[in-house]
Order: sequence, then C-alpha cells, then structure tokens
Amino acid sequence: MMSRTVVFIVCVTTIFISTRCEESDISCGSDFYKKRIGDDFYCYLVHKISRSNTSINEHWRTIATSDQDVCRQLSDYPIMDSVSIRNNDEFELVKFLYRTFERHKWLIHADRNDFPLLIGLTFINRDYHWFDNSPFDYDEFLRVGQLSNFSSFREKDCRRFFLYAPPTQYIRPFYSFDMDCYSQFPAYYIICRYKLDTTKTPEGGPIRKIKDFDYDYPAAGRKGKLTEVKATASKLFQDCAVWQTVVILPLAIFLLRFYKYIF
Repeated sequence: MMSRTVVFIVCVTTIFISTRCEESDISCGSDFYKKRIGDDFYCYLVHKISRSNTSINEHWRTIATSDQDVCRQLSDYPIMDSVSIRNNDEFELVKFLYRTFERHKWLIHADRNDFPLLIGLTFINRDYHWFDNSPFDYDEFLRVGQLSNFSSFREKDCRRFFLYAPPTQYIRPFYSFDMDCYSQFPAYYIICRYKLDTTKTPEGGPIRKIKDFDYDYPAAGRKGKLTEVKATASKLFQDCAVWQTVVILPLAIFLLRFYKYIF
C-alpha cells in the first residue's frame, strides 16, 4: 500500500509540474507589454505618429519605412522592428493592444479621432516582406480577396498595409487596407517589437532618445502608467495559470482523496 501511495503522489506531482506556466523572469520595462509567442518572449510598444513627428525626419513624411525607422530610432539594444503578424495568437494580441490604446486615448485624452495601425508588411518586387524578415506564411489578418488584387501590380509598385477598426458600440470589426508606399498619412499607430533575451538582463532600458519625439499619446503612459493595459492583459492572457488552478489542481485533490478506491 505504501509503495502505491508513493507512486501515486509522484505521478500527480509530475502532472502538475509538467503543466507549469513557464514565464521569463526578465521584464520588458514599464512601457512594454510582454507576450510569449511559441517558445520565445517578445516585448511590444505602441506609438502614434502624427505630422509633428515627421518634421524631425523628412523620410517619415511617407509611410514607406516610417514605422521601421521610428522603431529603430527609439531602440539601441535590443533592436526593435515594426511588428509582424506571424500567427493567430499574435494577431489577437495586436488587436488587443490597438483596442486598448484607442480606449485609453478616448477616456484619458478625450480624443474621439480614430486612426489606423501601420504594420511592418510591405509588398514590393511582387512579393511580401516583413521588416524583421519573418516568413510571410500567415495572412488571416488581411481582408478576403485582398491578396488577389496584387497580381496586377508591376514589379516597381510598392504597397504598405494598415489594420483599422472603426469605433462602434458593439464589438469592433477589424479591416485591412493597403496604400502606396509614398503616400502621406496624417496620423497612425505603429507597434514596435523586440525579442526578449531571457539569458541575460540588458544593461539599462531598451529605449533611447525618447525626448527627441513628441508623441501625442505615449505608450503605456510615459506621463503616468497605463495600468488598464496591464490589468486587462493579465486577465486575458494568463491561460496557463487558469488551467492549473481550475483543472489540474482540483483533479489532483480528487485523485488524492479517492486513490484508495482507484488503486
């Protein structure tokens, strides 16, 4: 009987440990949101670019590379890129950050203007390219039939992609649209992202030259923490911890109480 008890306890412990939530102890910083995608952790930062920013650098007057240039200008180590959307989990996260940032803008700044989100995807030389060189093998964020429109473009044509969710009183639907790379857009959001190095703690913060920019709505509240983002995010994305608490732990307790009948 004792040997069976020991074996059972070991089995239950193994199940619980095997479903543990593997989190990185290294944080992204107060202005970032951290998310695990696959086996890696990434840090995300939202910005709004407007005409006041384009006066800093003439290359930002068009949308050709403005998002990537700003992300690189803001980062020293680690290097940030304009966000790529590589799977459904990342698409849901991008939509969540977009919605939350818009809500913060409405509630805190009383700004009812809505703006699209420029993502790090470019169509050029009749092919699709992410700025971070991720493979283009996920396209569920594009509207139905959008890719078929690009068959008529010439090799020298260049297009950039936006996501947009018009404000409604119901669940906000997301749309995608594309524009010529050399178009000028009055205001839009970007999301910068970098891969978190979990093997070492970076020296200093990952952002530099923040004072050189005049962003209308600083990400995560540089003028005050946007606690709503982090509080809501923690509720939405702690799936592993919920699984342990709701499923694994009660199952272990049940088996522990009735193991003598089972064995």
